[in-house]
Amino acid sequence: MRAVASAELDDFATASRLFDELNARFGVRVTDLDVEGRSRWIQAMTDVGRFADAEEACLATIAAVEGAEGGGLTQGVGAESTEHWRHVYLLLVYRLAAQQGHYRAAWDHLRASVEVDDTGLPDDLRRSILRVRLLLAKLLEEPVPQARSRHASE
Repeated sequence: MRAVASAELDDFATASRLFDELNARFGVRVTDLDVEGRSRWIQAMTDVGRFADAEEACLATIAAVEGAEGGGLTQGVGAESTEHWRHVYLLLVYRLAAQQGHYRAAWDHLRASVEVDDTGLPDDLRRSILRVRLLLAKLLEEPVPQARSRHASE
């Protein structure tokens, strides 16, 4: 899978093109990929600005991992890895929301990701998540800056 390899190498433009080609030529959709391939697909689409596609796939995967009806996700998710993959996809949807300026949704996704698996997180990751939480809390508390007129002093 060249598309997955390109995503792993952070060549998201190539990865998204290859994922699209995989779909067009062979009918392989994001829902046909295993859980690892899906995460790479979502990262690639996010990085090329295809936010709606990435968010739809991400939310569908979270629902599938959580056992929602019609999810159809089985590849790569076992009983022992369900919480891990839920955590991973909540972080992906957090990133999507933050990149689009949807800070309240980003905050909610980040909180949900930590609630899933906070106990086993290394200290450096826990500190990193705390920094992001503080940043988002600050963004949520501050009023949106108003554009100032050139003639405000007149």
